[in-house]
Amino acid sequence: MRCDCARSIPQCILSFTNSIFLFVGLLLLLVGCILLVAPNQVVYLIGSLANEEENQVMRTLVSLSTPLVLQEIGKCLLGLSVVILPLCLCGYLGSLRLNSPLLILYSLLILVIWSVQLVLLICLPFIKNKLILAADWLINISLQHYRGNSAEENLVTVLWNHVMSTFSCCGYSNYMDFQDSISFRHTKVKNQIVPESCCILESSMYPSLISPKDENCIFTPTKYNSYFVQGCRESFEDFFIANFDIIVLTVIFIITIEITVVILSACLCMLKPPEQVYSLQINRSLEHLESNGAQIKQ
Repeated sequence: MRCDCARSIPQCILSFTNSIFLFVGLLLLLVGCILLVAPNQVVYLIGSLANEEENQVMRTLVSLSTPLVLQEIGKCLLGLSVVILPLCLCGYLGSLRLNSPLLILYSLLILVIWSVQLVLLICLPFIKNKLILAADWLINISLQHYRGNSAEENLVTVLWNHVMSTFSCCGYSNYMDFQDSISFRHTKVKNQIVPESCCILESSMYPSLISPKDENCIFTPTKYNSYFVQGCRESFEDFFIANFDIIVLTVIFIITIEITVVILSACLCMLKPPEQVYSLQINRSLEHLESNGAQIKQ
């Protein structure tokens, strides 16, 4: 009975946990395929739902409902599902079948992720400046893919529009970031200086539609009709500082869950499968019977 409890508790926890993530991974895979294959049909569906019900969620979905944006979201979901599914499949099948090779592979993958997170958490005070420089570089790279009003919006453009509208800022440093963006320069309308999301917007139309209060704002931005000199970097830093405790606690919680999963996997690896336990019990019973029979004959 003790052996069964030692096996069933970690087995149930691991199989149940991995089955949830496996379901999430399959759902991401399905949604990603639909968005990638049939974006126009999804746009029509979102438009129909938006006409029936008006709320903040539907407005946000409407702002994302362009075929190119949906296809790029689909690619991101497919990439995420490719990362989640193999890991969770190893954990689920390994815990369900008590398969040691799968459990060892699952534990090693989790340990690699856990080690990277732990090292970053410990070294954060020492590599803070390098991480900031890396983040600056990535953000500036993303601005190189920002598109102006004469081209169809991509995912980067939509994300930056919502970030700048939410934090009331323009670019990462200021509006000059868009002058340095090759993609924006090639796709902007004539004489356009800043995107519409850098302007003071009509709040009643956002987020389904980004509409400046001053129509000339994108051509002649001023401090009265836009945020063109106010970059988003300070807003990002303020947001990070304000939520620093939550971020650290979340990372610690994730690290704790991961090491718990590794320990449970190790416990299952150390236990023998039920078939081997039953065969050992049968062999011992046969040996006991044989010894008793030998004693009786004597």
